[in-house]
Amino acid sequence: MSEINSNYQLKIFPNPFNDNFTVATTFTNNYEFSLTDLNGRFLLKTFSQEKNLEIDNLQLENGIYFYTIKTEDGLSYNGKIIKN
Repeated sequence: MSEINSNYQLKIFPNPFNDNFTVATTFTNNYEFSLTDLNGRFLLKTFSQEKNLEIDNLQLENGIYFYTIKTEDGLSYNGKIIKN
């Protein structure tokens, strides 16, 4: 897991992915996970409390996508994920 700050860790795997991926966190509160394409179009926006959020059945084309995770504490984390 990657340490975001001293309180939280985050891992998104596998990356690259084929059909699904997992968002693994140590967040203690709700968080928002959003996924956009290269043009900034929102493809997914979901709220969760799960430590391991499974993302599947997106039917995305191969390419690069960007994700944002926002916590109730005001923390924001951005990254990219690749679909093969």
